[in-house]
Amino acid sequence: MEPLHILNLPENILYEIFNHFHCDKIHRGLFDATIHNDWTKLQTVKAARLVCHTFNRLASPLLCPTLRVRLDHVSLDFVAKVAENPLIAKGVHNIEVVVDYYPRELATDLLRFGQRRRNDLIHRVRECCRYEMEEIEANDMDHETVSDYPYKDYQQTMEYCQNIIAAWNKYTRLADKGDMDATSLGFILLFRQGHQEYIQKHEEQFQLITDGSFVDRLTSAMSRMRHCVSLQFVDDIDCYYMLENASPLTFRDDARELSRLMTSPLSWHYIDHLEGGAAILPAKLLWELPIALYEAGLTIQAMSIRTFPHPNSCPMDYPAPWTNLYAACQRLKIFELESIKLNRSSEPFDHPLGKGQALIEQYIGVVLSSEVLEVIRLSFSHRVGLLPKAINWPRIRKLGISHTSLSQEELEIFCSGLGYMVGNIDLYDINLRSGSWAGALDMLRERVLKRRQKVIPPLFYRLTGGDFRKENENLIEESRDYIFDNGVSENPLRRKGYM
Repeated sequence: MEPLHILNLPENILYEIFNHFHCDKIHRGLFDATIHNDWTKLQTVKAARLVCHTFNRLASPLLCPTLRVRLDHVSLDFVAKVAENPLIAKGVHNIEVVVDYYPRELATDLLRFGQRRRNDLIHRVRECCRYEMEEIEANDMDHETVSDYPYKDYQQTMEYCQNIIAAWNKYTRLADKGDMDATSLGFILLFRQGHQEYIQKHEEQFQLITDGSFVDRLTSAMSRMRHCVSLQFVDDIDCYYMLENASPLTFRDDARELSRLMTSPLSWHYIDHLEGGAAILPAKLLWELPIALYEAGLTIQAMSIRTFPHPNSCPMDYPAPWTNLYAACQRLKIFELESIKLNRSSEPFDHPLGKGQALIEQYIGVVLSSEVLEVIRLSFSHRVGLLPKAINWPRIRKLGISHTSLSQEELEIFCSGLGYMVGNIDLYDINLRSGSWAGALDMLRERVLKRRQKVIPPLFYRLTGGDFRKENENLIEESRDYIFDNGVSENPLRRKGYM
C-alpha cells in the first residue's frame, strides 16, 4: 500500500489547509495595512501554486487579497493582467489606489522643482544622517549599539548631500551659470535630468486623470473581480525615503538613489504645503472612481481614505449636488477617514475653512449618508464643523471620532442618529466649544446598554471643553464607565454638587 501523500487528501481538507493563509481582516471587508509586509506568507503561496494543478487552483485566490494600483500605465497593465486570470481575480477583495502625485507646478518650473528637491535632500537625507551621527555621539562613538553602520559613513553621506545642496544654491544665485565649477555643474545636470523625467511622469498622470482612462481601465478590471468590494486611497507610498538595511553610502555611490529622489512623487500633505501652492488633480478620484464603479453595476461596501486635500489645493470641478456619489455610497458598511492633515496653523483647533469647507462637508456628508454603515473611523485634523449634522446609522457597531471640535447641539444631534447596536465607541481629542457633555453621555449609554456584554473596552482620552477640564481626567473616566455601565449608574455630570 502506497503511503498517503498530501495530494491524496480530500479537496475540502486541502481547502481548509490553504484557508489558513487568508488575510482575515481583508476577507471580512476590513483594511489591513500590514499585508504588504508579510513576505513569508506571500512566498509560501507563490511556491504552492507551482506544485500542481490542484495547488494552483487553491492557492491562486490567496495571491492578491489586496491589489495596489498606481497612477501610471504599468500599474494599470498589471491590474488588467490580474483581472484576466479568473483564479487570481476572484481572490482580490480590496483595491488600494496610491495617489502620490507629480504636480504640474513643479513640472513647468525648474527652479521650483529644484527647490523642492533641495528640501528633500535636507530633510530626507542630510537630517537622517545627522540624527544617526548624534545618536552615535551620545553613545560614546559606539555605533554598534545604536546603528548598523559606522559614524564616518553617515558623515561622508552628509557631506556629499551638502555638496549637492551647495551646488543648487549657487546655481540659483549666479546670473552667469558659466562661472560654476565642473563638479557643481555635474550636480546641476542631475537636477535637469531628474526634472525631465519628472515632466514625463507628470504628463502620464495628467493624461490618465483628465481623459478618464485611469478610472475607466480600473473599473473595467474590477468588474472581473467578483469579490472586490472595498476601496482604499493612500499616499506617501512612493515618496523618497533612504533605503533601510543599506549603508548610507549607497546614496553617494549608487546613482540610482539620487535619481530616485529626483523623480519621486509627492504626498498630498507635501503638495498642500508647497510654496506658491499647487493643485492636487488626483483628488477627483475620491468621487469619480466610486461613481464609475456604481454606474458599472459594482457595489463598494468599504472605503478608506488615508489622505485628503486641503480645499485650496483641490480641483473645483467636483459634482454638485453630488447625486451620483450619494447613490454610489448607499451600500457602504465601513468607512474610514484617517491620517488627514488639513490644519495650516499651530492653533489647537483651526477656524472653519470658509468657502473651501463646503467641499469637505458635502463630500463627508454624502459618503456617510448610507444607512447600513456598521464601522466608522473619522479623524478631522483639529477642524471645526466637519462632523455630519444629520445622520441615521441604525446598524452602527463600531464608532471612532477624533481631532474635532463641536457644540453641545451638534454633538447631541449626532448622537441621536446612532442606532442601538453600538458595541465599541472611541472618542479621542474632542473639544466641546459650548454647552455640556451630559446629554450626550445619556444618549450614548442608552445606545450601548443593550449590547454591553459584547462591548470592547473603549478609548476615552483628551476630551475637553464644557464639563471636562484638563484637571478632570477622573471625571472623564467616570463618564466613560457611566456610558458602558461599568459600576456607575448615575450620570456624573448631573450629580448634585456638580451641576
